[in-house]
Amino acid sequence: MQELKKEKFNDTWIKFNKDGLYGTIIVSFDSSRGKQSFVAPNKYKGLEMAKEMILMLEANDTVLSSHAGVLSNKEKFIAYEKVRRGGLTNMFMINKVSNLSGLSVEDVKYVMKNYGDLSEKYNY
Repeated sequence: MQELKKEKFNDTWIKFNKDGLYGTIIVSFDSSRGKQSFVAPNKYKGLEMAKEMILMLEANDTVLSSHAGVLSNKEKFIAYEKVRRGGLTNMFMINKVSNLSGLSVEDVKYVMKNYGDLSEKYNY
């Protein structure tokens, strides 16, 4: 794997590597929830996606720390929706959704199971 470049955003280094076998761009960065990485179509799109993920993780960390782990169903739904609307992962990858949203796996499953009712109730 060939390192292409690094860029700093909000005190986080975003790294871009090119996979020699497939020629894809792999974007990675360290966050409060561990190393995050994903495949991007090009460096520009990868940078935009990484910035969006970093901001989302920082916002979710703030929400989680301010509530000391006790979230309402509305807050759980909104955290889940931010990940879904961001389009950063397949929503059936529950562990990845949990990591990005800051929700527990059980909370992600709860939102998925009750998505229709929550969406209608909170109109988010």
